[in-house]
Amino acid sequence: MARRALGNLDGVRRVALSPLAEPGARELLAALAGPERLASDPGATAELIGLCAGSVLALRVAGSRLATWPGMPVAALVGELTAGGSTLDLLSYDDLSVRASLAAAVAVVASEDEVAGRLFELLAACPEAPAAVDRAAAQLGESTERIRRAMEGLVDAHLVARGGAARYRLPALVRDYAAELSTVPSGPASRLVRGKPFLTLSSRSG
Repeated sequence: MARRALGNLDGVRRVALSPLAEPGARELLAALAGPERLASDPGATAELIGLCAGSVLALRVAGSRLATWPGMPVAALVGELTAGGSTLDLLSYDDLSVRASLAAAVAVVASEDEVAGRLFELLAACPEAPAAVDRAAAQLGESTERIRRAMEGLVDAHLVARGGAARYRLPALVRDYAAELSTVPSGPASRLVRGKPFLTLSSRSG
């Protein structure tokens, strides 16, 4: 996938997003937490890598938390992340926050392309369901070509992944974030993107 640099938006620093495959994810975790720590519990390490879903930021948060608490087994961190609370609440450390990073990514995409912003809001309403271009075009009242361009913009921002057969899906951590969006009550300004910066997507849809 191409790398996408997010420009500044209301003070948001530039962030380069590039999902890592398993070897790269393991290498990053090892650099932060120590290779012996990971080798002592390969099963938990594999599960942690899966929970981070290739997100460099999530891996940095997880690795930093392990480095801060040398006595914490990898399995204990995995247990926290799978205990039934918000994964995004736990994927935050000091000034690193997966939720805030996703909010910034959505905000930048929506500011550059209002159709992409509307499209992400549509996908967020049913985060577990695969998305088809023709169906999204009908729902948003746009041409299939316009929606395809918007969808590819979301792919470039790593907010959407190609699922084959002209279908797309939300990556795991983006699904978690989108599920949170669906719980935000609608009001005069409609749904707000959680995290900083806040952005009203519907206000851009005209």
